[in-house]
Amino acid sequence: MAASVSVYDFLSEESSVRWKVLLQPALRKIQKQVHPRLEIDDEAVAYLEELIYRLLAQMCAAQPHTMADIEAYVQQNFAAPIDTWALSDAKLMMERLEKHAKRKGVFVFNVEKIFQQLQKEVFGYRIELNLIQYIMAILDYVSADILKLAGNFVKNTRRPAVYIAPPDIKVSMAADPALQALFQPLQQNQSLVKEIMSHSLNEEPLTERRSLSYDELLRELMDGEAEYIRHLSLILKVFKEPFLKRPDLFVDIDVQQIFSNLQELHELSVQLLGSLDECIEMAAELGGKGRCPHAGFVFEELAESEEFAVYSTYTGNYMDAIMILEDLLTDPDVVQYFKSLEPKLFKEAMQYILPKSLLEPIYHCFYYFEVMNALMQSSPSDEDQEALESALTCMLALKVEMERECARFLPKRKEDSGIFGRRSGYRVSHMKVSQLQQKIEGWEGPDLISSCTKFIMEGSLGMIREGRARSTKTDRHVFLTDGVAICCKLKRGAVAEYRFKERINMRKAKLIDMEESDDLKFAFQLVEPNQPGIIFYTISKLDKNEWMAALTQLLTMSTFDRMLDSKLREEEATIPVLRPSPEQYRFAEEDSDDNVMYDDPEDGRGPANGPGALIKAGTIYKLVERLTYHEHTNPTFIRIYLMTYRSFSKPSELLNLLIDRFHIPNPCEVESNESRRDPLMMKALKRFKANYVSPIQLRVFNVLRHWVEFHYYDFQREPELLVKLKQFVDSVKTKNMQKWVASIHRALQKKEDEAQPSAAKPVFNQQPQPVEWHLTKNVEEYHILSLHPREFARQLTLILSEYFRAIHPSELVDASWMKEERKEKASPNLLRLNRFETTVANWLAMEIVFMENFEERVALVTRLVEIMEALRDLNSFAGMFIINAAFESASVHRLKHTFKEVAKRDGKKQQVLDEIKLVASSDRGFKNYKERLRAINPPCVPFLGMYMSWIVFIKEGNENKIPGKPDHFINFKKRRKIASVLQEIQTYQSTPYCLTPEPSIQEYIRSQDPIGHMTSNQWEEYIFDQSRSIEPRDQPKKVAPRRFKWDLRSPDLKQGWLNTVVRRKSHHPGVTQVFDGQQDDGTLSVDSTSLRAHKDSTSSIGSGPSSPTSVMSPQTNGLESPDKRMLERDRAFSTPPLLPPRPRRLTPNNSLADMPPGSSVPAIPERDPPDLPPRSNTSSSSSITTSTFPRQGGYRKNPPPAPPLSPPPHTNDYAPFTVPPPRPGPPLPPRPVNDMGPPLPPRTVPALRPRSRPEHPPPPPLPPKGTR
Repeated sequence: MAASVSVYDFLSEESSVRWKVLLQPALRKIQKQVHPRLEIDDEAVAYLEELIYRLLAQMCAAQPHTMADIEAYVQQNFAAPIDTWALSDAKLMMERLEKHAKRKGVFVFNVEKIFQQLQKEVFGYRIELNLIQYIMAILDYVSADILKLAGNFVKNTRRPAVYIAPPDIKVSMAADPALQALFQPLQQNQSLVKEIMSHSLNEEPLTERRSLSYDELLRELMDGEAEYIRHLSLILKVFKEPFLKRPDLFVDIDVQQIFSNLQELHELSVQLLGSLDECIEMAAELGGKGRCPHAGFVFEELAESEEFAVYSTYTGNYMDAIMILEDLLTDPDVVQYFKSLEPKLFKEAMQYILPKSLLEPIYHCFYYFEVMNALMQSSPSDEDQEALESALTCMLALKVEMERECARFLPKRKEDSGIFGRRSGYRVSHMKVSQLQQKIEGWEGPDLISSCTKFIMEGSLGMIREGRARSTKTDRHVFLTDGVAICCKLKRGAVAEYRFKERINMRKAKLIDMEESDDLKFAFQLVEPNQPGIIFYTISKLDKNEWMAALTQLLTMSTFDRMLDSKLREEEATIPVLRPSPEQYRFAEEDSDDNVMYDDPEDGRGPANGPGALIKAGTIYKLVERLTYHEHTNPTFIRIYLMTYRSFSKPSELLNLLIDRFHIPNPCEVESNESRRDPLMMKALKRFKANYVSPIQLRVFNVLRHWVEFHYYDFQREPELLVKLKQFVDSVKTKNMQKWVASIHRALQKKEDEAQPSAAKPVFNQQPQPVEWHLTKNVEEYHILSLHPREFARQLTLILSEYFRAIHPSELVDASWMKEERKEKASPNLLRLNRFETTVANWLAMEIVFMENFEERVALVTRLVEIMEALRDLNSFAGMFIINAAFESASVHRLKHTFKEVAKRDGKKQQVLDEIKLVASSDRGFKNYKERLRAINPPCVPFLGMYMSWIVFIKEGNENKIPGKPDHFINFKKRRKIASVLQEIQTYQSTPYCLTPEPSIQEYIRSQDPIGHMTSNQWEEYIFDQSRSIEPRDQPKKVAPRRFKWDLRSPDLKQGWLNTVVRRKSHHPGVTQVFDGQQDDGTLSVDSTSLRAHKDSTSSIGSGPSSPTSVMSPQTNGLESPDKRMLERDRAFSTPPLLPPRPRRLTPNNSLADMPPGSSVPAIPERDPPDLPPRSNTSSSSSITTSTFPRQGGYRKNPPPAPPLSPPPHTNDYAPFTVPPPRPGPPLPPRPVNDMGPPLPPRTVPALRPRSRPEHPPPPPLPPKGTR
């Protein structure tokens, strides 16, 4: 290798622009490989990238020319055992690269880009690509090693173990001698280490363990199970392998007896962990609904099939296994063989670590009972609790048998060890480390907490210094940590309990197991480099075994862990990867430019085809493959696909594809009998079923469950689809799929129950407000002016919310409402909302223009503005847009005198109207509306027209096909954009309104049918002619008789409701009306003080009680004084019904919801009359009306003349009351003949001539005078 040159600085200010963040996506993927359940924060990734760049710079500075140069550098500069395992792992990766045809997916690093930049900036000579591949393979191993240690440190010290931070990497590297030597000088910040350890100690109280939630218990169980599986793998692949290599020394029956049925225990734990993973995956997408993983079903299934019985067999064989092992270790040949193996303490590991390791499965089985009890107590699901109880009952006999068998040999496990005690044990050990230094007098050296992370054990030992006579024995109390062993002298009666004597650096010490002699028994020796050794001895063999096991494990476990990782990688490389051929299985085709295209991941933290990959386009088979991918699940992709798939396939096609995806054939390699007898091929087939078949089948069921849960309307529209789904689910007889079959059946049953009329209604945390009334509760007298504006807004909001929440994504995804031939079937709920909005807007416009009396018209417009205010407070944007559309219609917009008078009487109402018009403006893509929408919290009824325009824009602006690709390529990026709009809509659909429904008011609103069967032109001419008749162009306001006999002022909208009994001001001055929210007896009380105070006050029609007052003209109400007006109001409450006969209402058999396709009804005409200047594009009626609407029934005739009015009986709503007598004054004027006003104008179709005005029938006769 050439002489070293200057080291290139990858992270300098100049170089960092090109190199920084280049390795981070690969490092994140490596982290997910070694610790799938942990996350890593950005700072930790950046710190690890810095370490790798430092190592890469040193290797490049050595100027290697061949792979042998790289190997020589690694052997010379990497500490053992990293040098051996790094090279071994890199060679395996290079061999796999040669076998892989397309050379993709072997390296996680972007080797091609790194090679180009190294060639250009670092090396001054030409290098080969395979050289950089070899270097990056070595760095891959080092990165994985660092992340594995850091993840283990996090799992052992923090709860919940969620993410890896930079301090975790630093501390875990400082505790590993090999990594510490590799990155020397590794800058150790002692204050940082202290802070880390203090933080881990203070995360939760150590004196009393807090109770864990169900999710935390499940995470603890899964982390412990993964660690346990690794423990079993270590026994089977590291400790068992030397026995199999020397059949001349070890008899098969002895080996089988020692390791018993550990392989069965390993398979059971793998199955258990896999099933728990599946539970979490199945429940993950329903987390927002309060779903939790049902781990009880997993334990119940395993317990009922007696899978845990393998622990009974293992427990019965344990003592025989220990006796055989002890007997083998007395054979000198066996001892010599073990001593010749690496690492150097392999014989000690067999003698002291293996017996304790073989005991761990027995403890672990008892912890299953503890975890099931803990899960049962914390589970929020009754079904899960029953399953856990059933599993415990099935395993009770096993527990009793194992307790009886273990009573003679099993020592009691400490509380701070085992699966659930593991982390608390680490915390206890940290606390002991932090407190230990305070107990020792005369401590020398750095603080213990800065160099030690774990307290292992303590005890009294005899000590002899090497080179001295063995008679010079002394006693020591020894504290063993993962960094140092501290030898102290016990002090009595002093503040400090111990006096410091010696310290041994355990990261550099050697352990020697000493043979017994007559003068020294149960002894071992610790030797530091260049230091005399120290001999320790115990009083019994059992004590020596405990110390030797702890010391051997401390000095060898990092090496054994690396050996296990290497063997697992070798095994994975040797076992062939089986896959069906594309001819057998059309979903097995490899990714290529001909079948799939990827975008960069959303977070930029992974490869294009990784877990975060975004599919830009692909064939239908590739999309379904990614929908049910075997390597990972992508809930976001599942949601997007199921929302948008109807734009490129039918529901029946999707179900067929999922069924085909579920049925996976065996690969061709295992079809022959010779292959079935090959052990290696059988392992490959087993891995194929575990890693390929089972995940795919699970994810097929996951997609089906998601389909049923969130898109059940597909099965409601196509009953044969539901039949086929049930047939497929019932045909799955695989044992491990039965719990998922049951989950589909439960989901289907739930949807069928929800479809019943008795389905549960939403439950709110608070009681909804009671219904507010204004002038009447009599259904026949309902009118916009007689109903409370706030209650009118609430009931309109409930109707809109009901229609809005019933809209399915499939109705919007492909702009189906624009397709005449299929819109009725494809978008029924969307059209229902659209038609209702248009009908209400037309109705409101009609009410305004047919209110011929100017004061009443002003009052009606004012009342509608108040309703808009209430809708704004309810976040009912759809309702606001409806009223604004009525105001912006041509027939209403031209009423200048009316709107001018509204602004004149109450400037606040005009401000509200201007504000809402600004929000409803479509300028700059509804900019103001979008800002307002983002500023509120649900519940909400948004204006759907904006989203519909977005979807149309996306649909028209993006092609279904990809240029240059075959026709069967599906542009999925387009669907992802549409899904983002649908997801925003679903955000508002998920939250209902906490309001009290009033069916009579809702029916009153729903029953309005202003257009009838007029055509669009007829309706436009009809309503515009009426508008011109009430306010002719360029003429003063027209005088017309009143229709209603009541005070037109609005109720007090500022008065709040208190509990269930509410007191609000009546529309009569000085009168207070009491409501209980349920029933109003009409009792009115008069405050004489208020009457006297009101004598000299005046009010304007259409203004609230707090509005500025003005003198009312005699022509308005025929009153000249406050007293006369009071008497007239008194008379109004005893007169016949206030409203004229209402038009025919739609019956339940003739409702909007049940209208079949038929003739069309136009929208509000969008035109500027000749007497108005051109308006800005703020009209909303065109957005509300996007199509023509069918109508039910025949042509509506003119209503017959109303019968003479007769005095109705007194009701609770209009009970008479008395008022103080008025002061003497002039007599009241005679009651006008037309005081009651004409009835509502008939909805008749005018003659087909331009601008013809319909003739109104004569007003009904008045009742006899004196009738009350």
